Amino acid sequence: MKRWVMHIIGPDEIHDMPDEITALREANKLNKRIVKWREDDPSPNDPFMVALVEERTDGR
Repeated sequence: MKRWVMHIIGPDEIHDMPDEITALREANKLNKRIVKWREDDPSPNDPFMVALVEERTDGR
């Protein structure tokens, strides 16, 4: 069974999404918030974080 997920690298969270376009939109919104957060409060100790969209077929 195939499914679309938003995978947040850094905290390594995986969130199921109903379809590819929703996953892309949600990842884009989160990535914009991450960039804003880093611009507003930069720190060299901040972890790397980015939201990616993946199609999963492994049942995980």
